[in-house]
Amino acid sequence: MAVALRDERWQPFPGLYSAALLSTVRTHLAQGRRSLAPLLEAHALAVPVQPGALLDVNMPADLDRAKMAIDRRC
Repeated sequence: MAVALRDERWQPFPGLYSAALLSTVRTHLAQGRRSLAPLLEAHALAVPVQPGALLDVNMPADLDRAKMAIDRRC
């Protein structure tokens, strides 16, 4: 799996996940373990990203900022 790493923190979405890990993920979920961190630490290839390459979009104002950033790049 390949996952972005920003400021020494995993950014699990977007990411590329192998279907081969499905049984491991199911086991974690069945045990009530919801955090991706242990899976990422064990299996992920860190892909460094440039500042500003990823945006958090959690609120309407975040979406407005993301739209403006996209417009500037086009």
